[in-house]
Amino acid sequence: LSLSLSLSLSLLSINSHTEDLKSYEVNFAYEEGGGKKQALVKLRVCPECAYKLNYRKIKKLEKKLEKKASKKKSKKKKAKKDKSGSSKKSKRKRRRSDDSENDGGAAE
Repeated sequence: LSLSLSLSLSLLSINSHTEDLKSYEVNFAYEEGGGKKQALVKLRVCPECAYKLNYRKIKKLEKKLEKKASKKKSKKKKAKKDKSGSSKKSKRKRRRSDDSENDGGAAE
């Protein structure tokens, strides 16, 4: 009875670890008989090892997303700057045209 109980408990702990496993196909390059060969190998790894396996891709993606976010911020700043700058220019043009109309009317 104690043997079956401990066996079932160990199976439960194994099942809890295998539930989180992810499957990957990885290119495996090796040398055999003096020649280079390749094969696709299926892996089942835990989340921690999956992160290690995809570390470079994850970092590249994070870097790409950071660049995209910083570009959006700079575009927003530029747009805001352009709007404020263009409104000042248009006000100046209006003032100049108003002044020239007033001067032209007085000269007649």
